This record gives sequence, C-alpha cells and structure tokens, in this order.
Amino acid sequence: MLDSFKESCLRYCYWVGDTLKRLLVIVSVSAFSISLAVTLYGGLYWAILPSSATSITVKWDFTSCQVVGQPCSFIRSEVGLARKQMAQGSRYNVELLLDVPDSPANREVGMFLVCITLLPINITTCSSAMVPFRSLLVTSLESVILLPLHIARLASSTNVLSIPLLENHTESITTLSSTTSLQLELQTSKLQVSSSRLKIWPCDLSGVRYLMYHHPLLSTLLGVTTILTVTCLTAALAIAKFLQPHRVVAAPRTKSNHDLADRQARARLNQEYRQARLREIRDEEEVVADDGHSTEAESITRQETVPSTLTTHSAVTDSSTAGCDSYPGIPVSSLVSSSSVTVQRLDTGLADHQKLE
Repeated sequence: MLDSFKESCLRYCYWVGDTLKRLLVIVSVSAFSISLAVTLYGGLYWAILPSSATSITVKWDFTSCQVVGQPCSFIRSEVGLARKQMAQGSRYNVELLLDVPDSPANREVGMFLVCITLLPINITTCSSAMVPFRSLLVTSLESVILLPLHIARLASSTNVLSIPLLENHTESITTLSSTTSLQLELQTSKLQVSSSRLKIWPCDLSGVRYLMYHHPLLSTLLGVTTILTVTCLTAALAIAKFLQPHRVVAAPRTKSNHDLADRQARARLNQEYRQARLREIRDEEEVVADDGHSTEAESITRQETVPSTLTTHSAVTDSSTAGCDSYPGIPVSSLVSSSSVTVQRLDTGLADHQKLE
C-alpha cells in the first residue's frame, strides 16, 4: 500500500514537472517571438515614416478671473518646432486634436474659432469648430453599459474634437527661414479641455504610411500579427527542412506470425475448395455411369424382343396363309394386308433402336 502511494506521488510529481517545463518552453518561445515582432515593427515604423510627420503635445495658457477663478481670456498656446521641421518648398497638413470632456459646460459652448499663426512670418489662419452634440438618453445608456470600464479607469466620457488648421500648406521659399513655431488660440473662455495634441505631416503621406501615422494602434496590431505569422511559418519550415532525413531507407519485410497464419488460412481454404470440386466431379461421373448402364440394358432387352416378335410374326403369317380356309367369313387379301402392316411396324421399331445405339 505504501509503495503504491509513493509510486503515485512520484508519477504526479513527474507529471507536474513535465507540464511546467512545457509551459515554460511555450511562454519563452511566445515572448521571444512577440518581442522580435514588436522590434521589427518598431524598426519598420521609424524607417518608413518621415521625420516631418510628428505629433506634439499642446499645453494651454489663459488669464483667470480674480473673482470666479475661471478663464477670463482666450485660451492660447505656443508650440515650438524642431529645426527644418517644415522645410521650405514642401507641403504640409496641420491638425489640432482636443480631448473634450462630456460636461454640461462644454455642451453649452456652441461654435467657436481656432486660429493658428505661423512665426516668424506672421501668417494667421482661423477655422471654426463645435463640440459634437450627444443627447442625454444616449449619454445615459453609454454610461450604464460602460460602467465597469469606467470603474476600472479603462474608459472615460470624453469626445475627440478634430480641427483641421492647415491643408496643403506650402512653405514659402522667398522667406529667410522656415516656420520655427506655431501660435494657437481658442477664441472662447468656456471650453474645457483635458488634453490636446498637434499633428503635422507632409501631404505626400499615403498608403501604409498614412495608416501607420493616423491609426497607430490598428497598424501596430496588424503589423505585429503579420510579422509574427511570417516569422513562425519561416521558423517552422526551416526546422522541418533541417530535421527531414537526407536518405530514405526502406526496412526489409520480415515474415511475421501474422503473415504465416494468413498463408495457412489461404492454403486451407484452397484445399477445401479442391476437395469439394473433386466430390462434385465424382458425383457427376457416377450419374453418367448409371445412365449408361440403364441404356445398355434397355438395348439388350429390345434386341431380344425383336427376333421373338419376328418369329411369331412369321409363324402367324404361315398359319394364316396355310389355314385361311378355316376362316370362311374373312377374305385372304385382308389377312395378308394386316400381316404386312405388322411387319412394317416391327421394321420401324428396329430401325429406331439401331439409331439410339
């Protein structure tokens, strides 16, 4: 009893160790593959996207009221650009993204202007914007459905306000220097902004580069998944090619007990079939022999019967001709004709018997 318990414990420990070893190998290989895919995608991202495509965080400044403590002036900000961020003669797009909380104050803001000034050339451009309207019923339903995510701080009740400031803007080549900074102004004091960023990208950004710049999360997911799939398939094919045998050796076929039993069974069946066939042939020969004996006996009997009949017929004829006078009422011609008919019938029977023989 104790030995069986020890053996069961050892088997369980071996099973646990083997399972942990397999899990460790799977986790290690998965982590290495994912890390390799992320590294390759990061290198591809920085190699494909131009340095002029950038996203800059914006910090706002305003003058607060002394009594209320709210902004009493327009909300302004100045964003500095890197050297040759906007090269002369190139075309660029500039867009401002505002994360606006879904609050009653923002719902009452309405339409407002957003202006941008290019420094040092002092070119100002303004665009109108408005906080998107959402009904109270939709907001309440969304809050109830996403309540667990709001509690876990995985979601927030904010709206992303996208404001295009410059489209197909061409940097002048007549000025002494390119644009070095951008001055932004929200011409309202009631808008509440939680965060904002300024996106600048060249106009020739299209295709995969456009997707990677404007939708980084989606492009990262697709890129890492694609690279991981290609890497795993390549590694699997390489391992299969490396481990396959260089020469196939066919093992000689040995005569096993199973093959011997099959051969014996087939030989037994063949012997039984032959014996049954021989019995059938013998039965047929016996039947034919019996028929032959019966035919010979009949022919002998007929041969014995015909001479006696002929003798009787001749005797009858002689007696009829000799003693025709003893029959006074019957003419002699009728007796002679009857005897001739009898002779013809006997001759026909003898000819048929000879044909049968």
